[in-house]
Amino acid sequence: MPRFLTSLIVLLLMAIFAQGASAAVNPDPYSTNTTTFSPKVLNLLNLAQARVQAGKVVEAAYLLNLAHNVEPNNPFILARLAVVLNMVGDNNGALDRLRRAQKMGATNDVVLAPMLDAMLSLGQNQNVLDLFPDPGAPRGSARRRCAGRRALQRESLPHRPPACCAPPS
Repeated sequence: MPRFLTSLIVLLLMAIFAQGASAAVNPDPYSTNTTTFSPKVLNLLNLAQARVQAGKVVEAAYLLNLAHNVEPNNPFILARLAVVLNMVGDNNGALDRLRRAQKMGATNDVVLAPMLDAMLSLGQNQNVLDLFPDPGAPRGSARRRCAGRRALQRESLPHRPPACCAPPS
């Protein structure tokens, strides 16, 4: 009987405290990331999307620039403009606008892929590689492998005296 009473009390306490419980993780993470656009900007964004799908990227860049002028503090419009500028071929302008959008608060999932595309188009391959560490090798192992290769190369080379000590020919 005491076990039954104990389990009943525990179940009642759990039911009481479960009503005020909250999740540790946001169950709807994208609801806070959605941005609201004014009707004018939304119309410009829709027109720009239609122009991109029709292959008229210069007109789309013009429309997105207008949308950015209407809402200059919206990083998502600036990121969309940068994507279209990347398509036009203005990689420097796209990279500049993506960095500004990132400073304004645009998330990495919006900014990172177009930024890497612009950097690679500009030939900044080493800068892109420097952004991310090598996931395959633990720290220091590459240095040890290079030192081992150099030692093997030195052993395989024939021994030559330095140029200052070589006999005159």
